[in-house]
Amino acid sequence: MENSKINGKSIKRFVINNNFVVAFIILLVVSALLSPNFLSVSNFNNLAKQQAAALLVAFGMLFTLTTGGIDLAVGANACLSGIVLGMAIVKWGWDGFGGLIGAMVLAVFVSCLVGSVSGVVIYCMHLPPFIVTLAMQFSLRGLSNMISNGQPIRALTETEAYKMLVSFSNPNAKFLGIPIPFVFVLIVAILLGFVLRKTSYGRMILATGSNEETVRLAGVNVLKYQISVYVISGFMCGIAGIMLSSRSNVFSPTAGTDYEMNALAGAVIGGASMTGGSGSVLGTIFGVFILAMLENVMNLMALPPYPQQVIKGIIIILAVFMQVITSRTKKE
Repeated sequence: MENSKINGKSIKRFVINNNFVVAFIILLVVSALLSPNFLSVSNFNNLAKQQAAALLVAFGMLFTLTTGGIDLAVGANACLSGIVLGMAIVKWGWDGFGGLIGAMVLAVFVSCLVGSVSGVVIYCMHLPPFIVTLAMQFSLRGLSNMISNGQPIRALTETEAYKMLVSFSNPNAKFLGIPIPFVFVLIVAILLGFVLRKTSYGRMILATGSNEETVRLAGVNVLKYQISVYVISGFMCGIAGIMLSSRSNVFSPTAGTDYEMNALAGAVIGGASMTGGSGSVLGTIFGVFILAMLENVMNLMALPPYPQQVIKGIIIILAVFMQVITSRTKKE
């Protein structure tokens, strides 16, 4: 009898601590029942390609959340990366393999610079991350529109740089039947997961988010860890912006719209705490795909966009609620 109670308690704890896995499985089954097209290979391939850039942005958001911060400029930063890439290739004539590599390095560097500025302003000037990154979001959107004159930068489709760029997201570009962009994201996820869980750096940023004062009293320079996660977020946004650009023949100043909330929701659904100290790359992948699957099945059912926004908002509230319950369970 006592063993059954212990087993029941263990199962309950496992379900609560891994609620994103349970939610994913339930949503998968429900989606398959609601729409016969949901389980098709083409639908899964489309989902994987569509969420590749969103996952990168969510990984960046995850790292800022682990230290107790937040980055509401991730979508705008990814957009700026694409605009810089477009300017270099189209306006400045950076063509060929060398030109494309140079343009991509510049785009990622700018996004990393943006991330570092956010981190420095937040932690050196002791300002709230929410306010700083929200202001950065508006600034980056404005900057992207200023650079592009408020118009999409149309790619020169005959250039070698453009051909190489779009080949990355070509529908036929697959590895073992999996779209190449998603394969790339999986490799990034493995590397980030290793960094977060198996390195002293990862353990230190989690510890900083759990109890910053204790870590500081231990003689650790927490400032460099706090700023570094914003640089990582910027790096992820830079790559995401390039990936978004590779899917079209324009570099748009509206790219990455709403990515901030989707990234935040995906990370939180996947177990990241809004107060820092917890979160995982695997959980974030589940969280992003829970939102993506929900949106996908609503589209397949031809549900209008406004009810979709309401449902998505409810899901985010439930995710935060479950995260609070999970935190309490771990303390018991």
